Amino acid sequence: MASMLLNNRKLFALTLAGLALAALLAAVAFPSNSSPARATSLGSGSAAGGPSEPDFSIAINIDGMGANECDTSGGPTTCQILTGNMFTVNYYLNEIGSPLGFDALVYYTAYDGVSIQFMDYSNPNAGLWPGCAFRGNGEGPGFVYGACGQGPGAPGNFYTGLVSRAVFTCAADGSITLVHGLPDKTLLATASTYEFLYETADETLTIDCLTPAPYPTDTDGDGCPDTKEAGMNPVQGGLRDFTNPWDYWNPTHDGINRIDDPYLVKTQYFIDEGEPGYNPDTDRTWVGPNPWNLGPPNGLQRIDDMLYALNQYFHDCS
Repeated sequence: MASMLLNNRKLFALTLAGLALAALLAAVAFPSNSSPARATSLGSGSAAGGPSEPDFSIAINIDGMGANECDTSGGPTTCQILTGNMFTVNYYLNEIGSPLGFDALVYYTAYDGVSIQFMDYSNPNAGLWPGCAFRGNGEGPGFVYGACGQGPGAPGNFYTGLVSRAVFTCAADGSITLVHGLPDKTLLATASTYEFLYETADETLTIDCLTPAPYPTDTDGDGCPDTKEAGMNPVQGGLRDFTNPWDYWNPTHDGINRIDDPYLVKTQYFIDEGEPGYNPDTDRTWVGPNPWNLGPPNGLQRIDDMLYALNQYFHDCS
C-alpha cells in the first residue's frame, strides 16, 4: 500500500502541477529524513491529538457583493443565475485536521453545464492563503484544479478561510462538485507527519441558469419586471430574483419607494397576523444576501419590517 501511494503521489505531482509543483510536493512527501508518505482520511473518532478529517467547502457568489448565495457548508446548495452571467466559486479550508498544520493544498473541481473562465489559485495579491509560495493550476474537459504549497522547511501553516477562487459562466443548467481524495483530488499535505489528509464525501452545488422574460413581463408578480430584477442596479430593482414574489417590496404599490412606504409599515407596528387590520403588504422577512433581498411575511410586524422598508428606499420599478 505504501509503495502504491508513493507511485500515485509521483504521478499526481508530475501531471497536475508541472516541474515546479513537483519539486514542492517532493519536498512535502520526501523531506530530508525521507520517511514514506501516508494517505489518511480520518473522522472525529481519531486518536486524541492525532490527525482528523479536514473540512473543505465551496460557495458561490453571484454578484461579487456581500455574502455567498449558496454553499456546501450549511447553506442552500442550489443557485439560480442568469444565463450568460459570470459567477465566482470560492474555495474554503474550514478545518485543517492536523495538529501540526499543513504544507500544501490541492483543490479539484468537476463541473458540467457551466463553463470555466479562469482560476485564481491562491493569488497573494487577492488576500488568499498567506504562505503560498509554489503554485500550479490547470484544467481539462469538465474539471479544473489548483495547488499551492510552502517552501521546504517552512513551519506548518494553520491558516483557515478562503484559499482560492474560480470564475465560471452560466452557460446551461449544471453542477459544480468539489471532489476529495487521492491521487489528484482535493486534499492537504503535511510534511511533518508525511500524510495526505482528505474528506471522504464529495460536495456538490447545483446551478440553475435562468432567462428573464421580455419586458414588461413580471413573472413573480411583485411589481418589478423580470428584466429589471435581473439587472445589476438595485435602485432600478436589480440584484433580485425575478422568481421570488417578495424581494421587491413597495408597500404602496406605486413603483416608487419613498418616505410613504416605510411610513405605511410604521402604521402597522405590532398589528400581527390574526389581528384586525393586519396587512401582509407591510410584513416581510430577510433572506439575503443583500439588505434588500426579502422573503415572505412572518406574521409579526416589528422594527425589522421598518428597517427592511428603509433598505428599499429609492429602489424604483415604475
